Amino acid sequence: MVRESKPLKFLHIDYTRWAFHPALWFTVCFFIFPLAVMLTISFWQRVYGRLSATWDIANYIKFFSSDYLIDSLTNSIEVTVLTTVFSILLAYPLAYILAFKVPKRVQGFLLLLSVMPFWTAYVVRSYSWLLVISENGVLNAFLKRLGLIDQPLEMAYSQGATVLGFVHFFTMLITLTIYANLVQIKPSYWKAAADLGAGPVRIFLRITLPLSVPGVVVGAFISFVIAIGDYITPQPAYVYLVLALAFIYLPVVILVIFSFQEGVLPVPPFNGPSLGWYHKMFENERLIDSLINSVLVAIASSLVCTVLGFLAAYSLAYRKPRFSNGIRFVLMAPLTVSYLIIAIGLLVTLNIMGISKSLLSVGIGHVVINLPLCFAIIYSQFGDHLSSIDRAARDLGASDFQTLVRIIAPIMKPSLFAAFCLAATLSWDEFIIAFLLSRFEVTLPVIIFEMLRAGLTPEVNAAGTLVFAISFTVVGAAAIAMMAGSRKKT
Repeated sequence: MVRESKPLKFLHIDYTRWAFHPALWFTVCFFIFPLAVMLTISFWQRVYGRLSATWDIANYIKFFSSDYLIDSLTNSIEVTVLTTVFSILLAYPLAYILAFKVPKRVQGFLLLLSVMPFWTAYVVRSYSWLLVISENGVLNAFLKRLGLIDQPLEMAYSQGATVLGFVHFFTMLITLTIYANLVQIKPSYWKAAADLGAGPVRIFLRITLPLSVPGVVVGAFISFVIAIGDYITPQPAYVYLVLALAFIYLPVVILVIFSFQEGVLPVPPFNGPSLGWYHKMFENERLIDSLINSVLVAIASSLVCTVLGFLAAYSLAYRKPRFSNGIRFVLMAPLTVSYLIIAIGLLVTLNIMGISKSLLSVGIGHVVINLPLCFAIIYSQFGDHLSSIDRAARDLGASDFQTLVRIIAPIMKPSLFAAFCLAATLSWDEFIIAFLLSRFEVTLPVIIFEMLRAGLTPEVNAAGTLVFAISFTVVGAAAIAMMAGSRKKT
């Protein structure tokens, strides 16, 4: 008599309930633990060139006793406050116009156009502003041509220039976050308020502004009410939109134009066009090697981010493990810490683990900073329609693995592709972690920074234009994928 074999019980365990573990433990090992190590070492002392675990607060006393460090801290706070204020002042009207004053058919395109430079390299953005405000830059040349100045204004390498660069960056970011909140406001709220006798300003103060606070910073500026209330007609709104886009794209346009400069300096007057500096760029073997390194790190780290983010999002959305809110908090925590702190923490931790500076170290750092983005994008796309499909597949006998790989993943392809593209773009552009965690094999932003230390050259413009072009292409592909996924839902 042949005994009928029974399927092993472990094959029917719901492993997807634990699918968040890889992402969680990666974040714990390479984000939480490095921060804990940094905090611990901050209480130690250096004795005869070696760290000694003598627990005291001498390092903190030394920090707060240093006039230089206190001045640096004060300057950082001043820059932060000024950046926040001006970024909100510029971003709120732009987000308001995009949400309520432009036709729906072009809303998505204009939003993408408004935030596209946000996804480009920090080093390239900073350099592009230098072309505008340096002593020999475009702005000084323009003012001289108008006869408004005799000597160039000293605008670069100052606190004002720093604030300008930060405002340019954060205006795009804050526009995106405010817009996301504004478009969720139902027009019926305004109609009901108007029927009850509220005017445009009061509607803005009592309804629009409070509902958009999550996308702004607490304490958004009431002085904007008149300018961005319903008194804005389409004509002034479009004028502001054009001016805002001009501010966002001015350094990009200058960078691209002077990449075709025939002379040896990327400053006015423009002599060209010429492709000579592009030829020189592609003949630079170290630059091409760094380009290949950037592509490899971006692809590898983004694949890891997308896979870990997908598994974690699926598990937390549909399996509801214990402490799911705490797990989500840990996964999103790297977004709240600066890249510099993350890089220093990883530098210390990887040294303890015996992992030297390399592209692997850079890749680990890029997974840390981009995993929250991938998780957030993918998690936001798990809705009730997918939950029904997931249950139906299980009722029909599909295993956890089959449901995840053959059903859920194909449906989620647009979101997965978008998450991968955005993570790849941020990895491709990232400088601070790549600079601190690499040694001999470096990425493209690090090479561009080294080229900048030698001075302004059109070759740097050409390299920066290449970075912009690739970033724009990848982010555009991600946006198209996200729109395709939205259409499928509807």
